[in-house]
Amino acid sequence: MSIWQAYQNLPPKTKLAVGAGLLAWGVLGLQFSDELESKLGFIPTEADKAELEKLAPRIHGFPTVDGVPETEVSPRLLKDLGFLTRSYWQTDASSSDIIGNLRRPK
Repeated sequence: MSIWQAYQNLPPKTKLAVGAGLLAWGVLGLQFSDELESKLGFIPTEADKAELEKLAPRIHGFPTVDGVPETEVSPRLLKDLGFLTRSYWQTDASSSDIIGNLRRPK
């Protein structure tokens, strides 16, 4: 019998007690973990922090042009992707107007 099946077979009051116990365990762990780490000598050194920073994944959310992130969709990018026709380039529409026109059903 799996742990989940054993839990499902418990009476409702016992399930409540198990849930409250797990919640209390988590709260106590959050409250006292920093104190225990310092008393047991598990404080990371600056070298450890630097090594961990090297292992962290880098997430790049915006395309960049010359190192500067493009936070809005530029008309040039849309043109390069082939979304725009010639008529869009003959107007002074902002990128939000252009995107709005792309999303409208025809």
